[in-house]
Amino acid sequence: MIADVLANVFQIAAGLIGAQTPGPTPSAPPIDPAKVSPGILGLISFVVLGLACVLIFFSLRKQLGRVKFDENAEPAGVRRVDTIPVRQPVAPGSDATASNGGTDDPGAGSSPR
Repeated sequence: MIADVLANVFQIAAGLIGAQTPGPTPSAPPIDPAKVSPGILGLISFVVLGLACVLIFFSLRKQLGRVKFDENAEPAGVRRVDTIPVRQPVAPGSDATASNGGTDDPGAGSSPR
């Protein structure tokens, strides 16, 4: 009994597999690759892309024209080199070296606060 059921299952499976074999392909005219073109839809999309690029160019040009730019302005947080205080060298034996005990440390001769 089980053998008969298995035999029927195998016959049904073989019939399904056999039914799926491909037939001959339908005859269609061959396509010449030299004559394939994008058509009117391709032309329209190309023109729309070109117009969009031109509009974006003019919009960007207008926006950049509105920007106020000072060429002499310093970047934020940057100090110019000529505004940094520089300690001047002191000649030995001058009054500046005598007041701090002859050392190069400016705070050496000062009294504690």
